Amino acid sequence: MDTLTQKLTVLIAVLELLVALLQLIDLLK
Repeated sequence: MDTLTQKLTVLIAVLELLVALLQLIDLLK
């Protein structure tokens, strides 16, 4: 696995985490 693919995978994982957090905050309101 090259570094570019690794960076993309990490970036996608972080984005999914952020989206999940935003949804959680929305639910708690």
